[in-house]
Amino acid sequence: MVIVAHPDDEDGALLAYLSRGLGVRTSLLTLTRGEGGQNAMSADTYDALGLIRTNELLKADEYYGVKQYWAQKSTSASRKRRKKPSPDGP
Repeated sequence: MVIVAHPDDEDGALLAYLSRGLGVRTSLLTLTRGEGGQNAMSADTYDALGLIRTNELLKADEYYGVKQYWAQKSTSASRKRRKKPSPDGP
């Protein structure tokens, strides 16, 4: 099992080598879905960005030959932590 913080942190070459090259049953645990990161490709943020990164990683997992696990079931928990302060105060 390889554990990483965010999508795109995984070592794809290592995962593919272990899974496809050596035939090792390999899994990847990703702690977040990447919804809080930077996005230079589009205006998507938070939940939308997390969905994009989740889907990208799932496609990469097919190539790597790994089973994907998530420490976070949805991006809504992250969004709640990032609520912007109300202009009227707390």
